[in-house]
Amino acid sequence: ETADALPEPPNSETHPTSDEPTDAHQPAAAHDADEPNAANQPAQAAHDDAAHDNTHAPHLAESPLVMVAPMAILGLAAALAGYIINPQWINFLGVPTHWLTAFVADGLLAATGGEGHAELPKFHWGIALISTGAALTGAALAAAAYLLPKPAPDGQPQEILRYLGPIHTLISQKYYIDALYEGLIIRRGFYRLFAGMLNWLDRRIVDGTVDFIAWLCRSAGSAVARLQTGQTQAYAVAIALGTLLIILGFLLAA
Repeated sequence: ETADALPEPPNSETHPTSDEPTDAHQPAAAHDADEPNAANQPAQAAHDDAAHDNTHAPHLAESPLVMVAPMAILGLAAALAGYIINPQWINFLGVPTHWLTAFVADGLLAATGGEGHAELPKFHWGIALISTGAALTGAALAAAAYLLPKPAPDGQPQEILRYLGPIHTLISQKYYIDALYEGLIIRRGFYRLFAGMLNWLDRRIVDGTVDFIAWLCRSAGSAVARLQTGQTQAYAVAIALGTLLIILGFLLAA
């Protein structure tokens, strides 16, 4: 009777308490929780890609001073060497004017059978201005392309170089001299002809000679091994036949 008088506990399946959310509210809550994550996925992916690009992007920098200083000294010496060994208007450091030009001209005159000193050509201002202008123009283009603007983030050439098109491609590839040397001289000439010939000599001549000697010794050993039967009577017969052959030889010689 006491058990019958006690009230039954509430059924959690049919009467949920206020502390536990209903099944109907759970999908909505999960959907609301997933919406910020879904919205942040493109931004997070872009951030990861940017971090990946920054990690693996090349970082170019100028050479250190210990490399730049010798190159600058050599460049300055190369620019002044032409005037020092062949002064134009006055004697310079004991070198007479037009010394190199006179030396080459006299040598050509003597090689062709002439005598005396050759007549030196006059200084041509047009050629001097054209060559100097071409050199300064190249230096200005290089400074405008590599010193003034910031490096392109995508690694592509600067705008001033993009305008040159095939000329920039030709110069950047170093007139394809390296490709010609690598493809024609190294791969076809050295590897295919020279190295291929050495490979053929090694496989056919050297290895072939060694293999032939090994085969000959192996074959001879197999033939001699068949004579070793282990039978005493066979050895006695061989000795008797050998003795008879020796006696026969002496008789025939007599």
